[in-house]
Amino acid sequence: MAYFDFLIDKENKNPKSDMEYIYRLDMVWKPNELGGFPILPNSIVKNVVKLPNNSYEFIVKDTGEKYRCNYGWAFAENTKENIEKIEAYEIEKTKLDLLKLEVDELNDKITKLK
Repeated sequence: MAYFDFLIDKENKNPKSDMEYIYRLDMVWKPNELGGFPILPNSIVKNVVKLPNNSYEFIVKDTGEKYRCNYGWAFAENTKENIEKIEAYEIEKTKLDLLKLEVDELNDKITKLK
């Protein structure tokens, strides 16, 4: 067991071999290297393989570069239905973020000891 394997979700599912996935995370990691770096969220990835330690290795479709990720939730099946669900989620998430800002602004207006 590698030192950081405790960060990997042990319930990660096996990817479908013929499926492209939408990579929902904004970070990737190169195989056998420490430290991640940014990637455009919702990049299309292919050849997603679950590794023995429950992490994933995959190839970014546009660049052909190989990366790794520990989070199964970061891979959404690239289907029409899923794209519609992601779009609906992002609309509602934006509304929630704006509401949180409004709530924070209202909280800042309250006179407090701190």
